[in-house]
Amino acid sequence: ACRLAADNMEPEEVKGLKQLLNQHLQTQRVKEGESYYQEAGDLDFHYRIIQGSKNAHLIHLLCNELYQLIRMYRVQMGMVGPRVSKAFDEHLAIINAIENHDGELAEMLMKRHISASQANIQTKFDVYQSV
Repeated sequence: ACRLAADNMEPEEVKGLKQLLNQHLQTQRVKEGESYYQEAGDLDFHYRIIQGSKNAHLIHLLCNELYQLIRMYRVQMGMVGPRVSKAFDEHLAIINAIENHDGELAEMLMKRHISASQANIQTKFDVYQSV
């Protein structure tokens, strides 16, 4: 979706994505590195990128079928501590790649971002299971 978003997002959509990220940064909990929680739908960074791909199949798959399941894990496991500022920086790098129409870089950065988030969730899950 990121690769396609780099090709298909209009400048106004990219500007909106940057504004969304700035809104997230203004949240006190994000500023303090306490937590990074995104609202659903248009207030969600990932959702906006998927929509920006303009690919009906990806939008249906990722925004309808998988979105709520993934969101449930994100909300339950939460993003706290050092991962907060790291994830924010990753989002910013992804936006910059999209803005520069560098689909290859945007895709690579998103894959790394998702892998890091997955590892974060897995670590928390393992700790939870051991208790």
